[in-house]
Amino acid sequence: MRRADEINIVVHDPEDITAGLDAGRDRRSNATVWLHPEWSKARDRDSGVLNAITHAVKTDPHLRAGYKMHKLYRADDLDARSDKRLVPLGGNPALGY
Repeated sequence: MRRADEINIVVHDPEDITAGLDAGRDRRSNATVWLHPEWSKARDRDSGVLNAITHAVKTDPHLRAGYKMHKLYRADDLDARSDKRLVPLGGNPALGY
């Protein structure tokens, strides 16, 4: 993290912002942190995720709101090489992800 120019945090619940920032507290002071709504919450205005991201980026100049465009265009679904299995957070190094 100390060498990263950018860090991405996927936000499933508003609390994920604080948890992600705490986990990355060793990041460079000028690293940009992107907050991406988890895809199932990306259009859900009632979940609080979008409002939490909006509030966070207005509060901290190092935070940015992001959006996974490849999800919008269904790039994963349309790419025959894409792994369609659900991958748990943290991955599985034994399986190569």
